[in-house]
Amino acid sequence: MLHILLLVLSIIGWILLTIIAILLLILCIVLFVPIRYTMIASCNETVKNLTSQAKITWLLHLIALNLEYKEETFHWRLRILHKMLGSDIVPKEKTIKQKDKKSNKDKKNINDKKKIRDKTSTTNLNVNVDKITSMDNKIIEDIKRSEDKNRSKEYNHHESKHHESKHSHTDSYIEETHHTKHRNSKLEQENKTSYYKESKAKKEDHTSKSKTDTQEEKDSIFERIAYTYEKVCDKIQSFIDKLSTLMRKKDKIISFLTHPTHEITWKKLLKAGIRILKPLRPKKIKGRLLFGFENPATTGYILAGTSILQPSLGKFAIFEADFDQQILDGELQIKSRIHLISLVIPVIGLLLSKAVRTTIRDARKFQL
Repeated sequence: MLHILLLVLSIIGWILLTIIAILLLILCIVLFVPIRYTMIASCNETVKNLTSQAKITWLLHLIALNLEYKEETFHWRLRILHKMLGSDIVPKEKTIKQKDKKSNKDKKNINDKKKIRDKTSTTNLNVNVDKITSMDNKIIEDIKRSEDKNRSKEYNHHESKHHESKHSHTDSYIEETHHTKHRNSKLEQENKTSYYKESKAKKEDHTSKSKTDTQEEKDSIFERIAYTYEKVCDKIQSFIDKLSTLMRKKDKIISFLTHPTHEITWKKLLKAGIRILKPLRPKKIKGRLLFGFENPATTGYILAGTSILQPSLGKFAIFEADFDQQILDGELQIKSRIHLISLVIPVIGLLLSKAVRTTIRDARKFQL
């Protein structure tokens, strides 16, 4: 029985050891296998002709990222093991949909051709039918013309009778128009008198309203002046209150920053930042760059900045300035590699220090 238990425990132990070994191996791969990057850029006299390419690889190109800027367009491509992603790569689903659309279009074209053939056959039949119907239409038109002649004769006879009856009604119509004109003249005179009376009443109302409006305008001007004065006073008071609160907050912030334990953390953070930035700088820089801007002062400032960086960049990086014209010409190549362990060690050193932990604790509790 004990022998079986020991055998089971030994198997469990070996399994745990293999899991721990695999985890340690993965951790070592992540920390010690470097991330490599290369950047190539070239320009021909103007910024529009700028072309640049960047490549980042890790773990024997199993994970690779390509970035490219060419002809004022940006392209990217990412590969993780066998899977590809990018701006130029079309997924499989879209390709299948495009194929389906093409097949549907081909089917539609075939159907359209069939319809055109059917139409041509039907048009030939319609032409023969039209010839037959045109003969029938001519016969029908002749019959209609004969009927129209008979109707016109009857209509002329009826009009002659109607003309005689009209002469009898004209005399009565003239008398009626004379009476209506006399009535309309009387109504126009009455309307004029009423219009003059209404205009006088409106003028009187307008004068009374103008007097009241001037008084109201005077009152409103005084009210506006008083309102603006109160508003200015309120703004000055709010500004003074904000200044006082800012002064209080400033005192709190200064007291927090100047605390002796916090000062130690700031120093440690500065050292850790320098240690992190050192491995990030490029290892190899090759190239030549000729630059010039519209303002000669800006070209001088940039030349001064490149001269400061020249010792750290090396002999193979040459920077030249042209103060006469606006130009950007040259080629540049950068290569480097980053080990993650060089970034992780300073971060672990910060977390292990007591001063940093106390500052983090105080920063969480800190309130303005």
